[in-house]
Amino acid sequence: EYPIYDVVVQSKFLTSRTKLVMIDRLTVTRVTPDENPISRGFFQENRFFEGALSPALVTDFLWKAVRPSRLEPRFNFGVAYRLISGEGDDDLEVSAAPLPAALLPADIPPPTIGVLKFSRVAFSPREDQALVYVGDHRQDGTGAGFLVLLRRKGSVWEITDTEVIWTVR
Repeated sequence: EYPIYDVVVQSKFLTSRTKLVMIDRLTVTRVTPDENPISRGFFQENRFFEGALSPALVTDFLWKAVRPSRLEPRFNFGVAYRLISGEGDDDLEVSAAPLPAALLPADIPPPTIGVLKFSRVAFSPREDQALVYVGDHRQDGTGAGFLVLLRRKGSVWEITDTEVIWTVR
């Protein structure tokens, strides 16, 4: 699952200014801010990706969203990251900084994106498609949630489409 998380972070969230990525250490079981449970009806009603998601991919997504899983420090997207416990909790779980700390000004916090919250990654039966949710929850109360559809070509995962499922401005 981590190569898929890496592709999503690199493609959708990193900029040349990003120095730190905050990631909630537990995967989500809800994908909307109103905390309604996710269901097959949620996918049918919203027709994400123009209704083209295979039933098996949706089933795997729903099955994996039943309970949270603990993320491990196995990300490899090229900038420092922290796994945090709880919303806004600064309990440092890991930081894998590619730059020496001496290069960062001590009195200025590094540019960050919001706290990313991931679902587990769902796979098609042939494991050639993957579906993952990622929410970007920012300190100012803004943010967005996305479903990201990926396809495997050889050993490489590529994003084929993204659906915005919620935004808060």
